[in-house]
This record gives sequence, C-alpha cells and structure tokens, in this order.
Amino acid sequence: MTTTTITIEISGPPAEKLRHLVESERRSEAEIVGDALEAYATAKRRLPRGVGKYRSDPTVAPSTGRKTGAGFLRTEGALADDTEWDAIMAEIYQDRKRDRRPPFPDLGEP
Repeated sequence: MTTTTITIEISGPPAEKLRHLVESERRSEAEIVGDALEAYATAKRRLPRGVGKYRSDPTVAPSTGRKTGAGFLRTEGALADDTEWDAIMAEIYQDRKRDRRPPFPDLGEP
C-alpha cells in the first residue's frame, strides 16, 4: 500500500472527538481518519439502480409502523361495482378450474 501525505485542518467538536479516539484507541490520527474516510466512501458509493431497495431475506419484515394488510383494507370495495373486473376475475377462475393434464391413453380392457 502506498502512502500519500495530506494535510487536513479539523477544529471544534470533530477535533475533540479525534483527540479522544486517538487516546482511547491508542491509534494514530492518520489511522482513525483513514478508517473514517474508508467507511464514509463505502457508505456513499453509488450503487446500481435498485440495489439495496429491496429486502432479500423473507424472514425479516420491514417495520413501517403500520398494521399488516392496511393497504389492502384501504382498497377494500374499490372494484366492487366494476363489471370489467368481475369478467376478468371470472375468466381467471374458470381458467384455473380447467384440467390441463393430458388425456389417459386407451389401453383397452385388462
């Protein structure tokens, strides 16, 4: 790893925090600032669109503070008198009832 020398000026509370970390962790200012910069750069790295927007762990439910199913309850009855929707649902229902298995071959009498 190559080392580059830079000069930064830190004052006020951030400077106090840095001094406290140097003393408590017994590490150099350069190490602490380097680690902080690495963590910041990693957190701010631009990800491709969609990455991180969705949870991949189905066992962890997002905590939105709302009751589960509240969205469905808000739309209850929205399509109650929609004849087009009723026709679509009837077609889906009939399609699911159809037997799609291939017919049994006629093997004759046993």
